[in-house]
Amino acid sequence: MAVNKLRNMFKLHYWPILTGLWFLIGFIITFSLAILQNHVYIPFISDTGTTPPESCLFGQVLNIGALLFTVTAYIRYRQVRFIQAMAEVNLNKFWNNLGLVIGILSSIGLTIVGNFQETSILFIHLMGAGMTFGFGSAYMGVQSAISYFVRNFYEKHPEINISNKILYSKIAVSVCCCLLVIVSGISILMALAEFKGESIPCWSESEGGFTLKLVATVTEWCLAICFICYLFIFASEYKLIEYEEIRFRMKFATPGNGEKVVESLSLEK
Repeated sequence: MAVNKLRNMFKLHYWPILTGLWFLIGFIITFSLAILQNHVYIPFISDTGTTPPESCLFGQVLNIGALLFTVTAYIRYRQVRFIQAMAEVNLNKFWNNLGLVIGILSSIGLTIVGNFQETSILFIHLMGAGMTFGFGSAYMGVQSAISYFVRNFYEKHPEINISNKILYSKIAVSVCCCLLVIVSGISILMALAEFKGESIPCWSESEGGFTLKLVATVTEWCLAICFICYLFIFASEYKLIEYEEIRFRMKFATPGNGEKVVESLSLEK
């Protein structure tokens, strides 16, 4: 059956891996282009998306990446709902709902960063970056807490092969991200207050606040690496859930037997 073939070809635990690889490869390409074109000097992530041709790719990377991450967050939301329905876990559904909401808000921040370059509307760009990293770090914290509260379910099913090492790794990455967000946010604001140049992407030592800019740059790239690592670690928990099919139903048209028409989105014929 075509649906089964599709299910066997693309497991849902590939999704967070795909999302992480998308960002990793995209950032490597835009960074390389910006450096080769001499458009930047020790750049922030956003600096690599301010000037064509890399800015065109940067916007696409973040927009598509935002969609991939939203789907990743939704799959996780449905997975936790299933666990809550089938097992006794000490977890209020509020936390699962909160995780989905802040995951979506982080994705919206990504699209803002991609579509509002720092050289065009800096305030909006910084707001998007704050949403991306702030809500992104909060999302990791919430998901790590959820994993902790449902660990009894994992322990009852050792065949799932989700060990405490995975849980502790998620917690460690979450804590690192929270610290990095604070350091990055403070240092970039202080650096901008001292900046006396005209071009942020080409910010040099003589333009003020350069040391703070270096701190902000390093922490921002470390944040991105932590996010990608978290997605890779996250993938193991997605093995608990699988895709079946999407169903469409006609609200008014009915066949001769009076039943509403239901059609599945599949490749079966």
